[in-house]
Amino acid sequence: MVKHALLVLALVLSWPTLAAAQNPVTADSPFQMRALVSLKGKDAVVVSNSGANGSALCANAYAFDAQDGQLLDCCSCHVPPNVLRSIPIAADLLENDKPLPKSLVLKLLASIPVAGECSASAPGALIVGLTAWKGETPLTPATLSAAELSAMTVQCGFAHPAARTCDACPAPPPPM
Repeated sequence: MVKHALLVLALVLSWPTLAAAQNPVTADSPFQMRALVSLKGKDAVVVSNSGANGSALCANAYAFDAQDGQLLDCCSCHVPPNVLRSIPIAADLLENDKPLPKSLVLKLLASIPVAGECSASAPGALIVGLTAWKGETPLTPATLSAAELSAMTVQCGFAHPAARTCDACPAPPPPM
């Protein structure tokens, strides 16, 4: 009986740890995504830097057609710690693509700026600290394969041979 009670007590005490480990929102991942099934012209993705890495990060945004998986557009945003940026999806990330797709898959990749610059087609090393929401819903941390990273950056490079900063994101400050 005592053995059974101790087992139940151990399970109850470990429940919060188990729940946090299974909850993807608690994970700090450099790669996050969300399917947008009913895209509206005013929709935006909000990104922030938690400061977990102690420095600025690049929030590299990629929009894919939900029907065929092709890259629609990409851009990067320099995000210092504790700063919030709102990137309008239609007007900024998609550069006012006409017609506006009804749905898309949004992917964000956090990376270290390279020589102070951000580029979705040539991101630096991946880094933690990115938090992102679309409305009240956080994006989902996801696993990124080497093949997917290569496909995203190559397609972005074809779309924008020179690095493209999201219009809503100010340029990083010059190095001191």
